[in-house]
Amino acid sequence: MIERHYFRSKLIKSYDFSFGFCIPGSTNTWDAVYDVPPLDDDLIDEMIKHPHETTSDSFYFVDGALIMHNKASYQYVKEDCSKEKRSYQHGCEAEHHDVQHITRAMSEAKCASPEDPRRAE
Repeated sequence: MIERHYFRSKLIKSYDFSFGFCIPGSTNTWDAVYDVPPLDDDLIDEMIKHPHETTSDSFYFVDGALIMHNKASYQYVKEDCSKEKRSYQHGCEAEHHDVQHITRAMSEAKCASPEDPRRAE
């Protein structure tokens, strides 16, 4: 999987992931938790001020062949530091810290079976 994040068409984050083998036709669940590179406070402010101008493209490959391309847009908001817990951690840290961590959870991902037309030959 390759994932690219943009703000106003400028690349701001880039990730390449590899997932292990899964049995064809099976249903599998996996989680990946990762830190994003530090972002400049001014950029974070702009991302918050301009909802959905932060976008991403995710490309999924099987045996080197593209099988799916997801596009997404994001709306970031400042979290209330008085809350006991945040969506991704316990406690409260820096004001913009919420934009700098992403948890990607991919559940019930269907692996392509040998007969599946999406599977590369």
